[in-house]
Amino acid sequence: GFRSREIDISNPGFAVFGCSFTSGIGLPVDELWPVRLSKELSIPVDNFGVLGASNGLIFRVAHYWLPVVKPKFVILQTTFKERFEIIDKHNTSVIMSPTYPHTPPFQVEFTQWWYTDANSIADQQKNEFAIRYICQRLNIPIIAIDVDKFVNLQRGDKARDLQHPGSQTHNLASEHFFKQLTTMNIL
Repeated sequence: GFRSREIDISNPGFAVFGCSFTSGIGLPVDELWPVRLSKELSIPVDNFGVLGASNGLIFRVAHYWLPVVKPKFVILQTTFKERFEIIDKHNTSVIMSPTYPHTPPFQVEFTQWWYTDANSIADQQKNEFAIRYICQRLNIPIIAIDVDKFVNLQRGDKARDLQHPGSQTHNLASEHFFKQLTTMNIL
């Protein structure tokens, strides 16, 4: 279900984790920043971006896949701090956010949690730190970018759905990560 190659553990590349901005909703696959970077580096990429993901869901995907694929390096795109994942007794994941129409507005606990920035910032940070810890434990270099910085790479550039970053933003993201990888001597 990922917008990626078939997972091939015999040919490790690099892995990317994030929300729909990384999976590239609204763009052809060949215009996505992970694919552009993969071509530039001549290294395969496994794109684990998930539409509408919370930072908690991104962590759970990374926690499962990192030990399996053992990539050469990881690029993590954190998502909006207001997104929060709830897993019910049936192991069904529900992403809640003040901007999602299916989020029950009457749940006082969540409303108080959302509107206290310290909670959502702490949730975003602990999930990023947990992914960094897994990478450190597996000896995998990691680079992270926050969704707000990603969105602002090229203001006004939109994909076909007019809600996600367009081709120019993905190109700038690819260039940004290439420079970071070079500067950090990861390549």
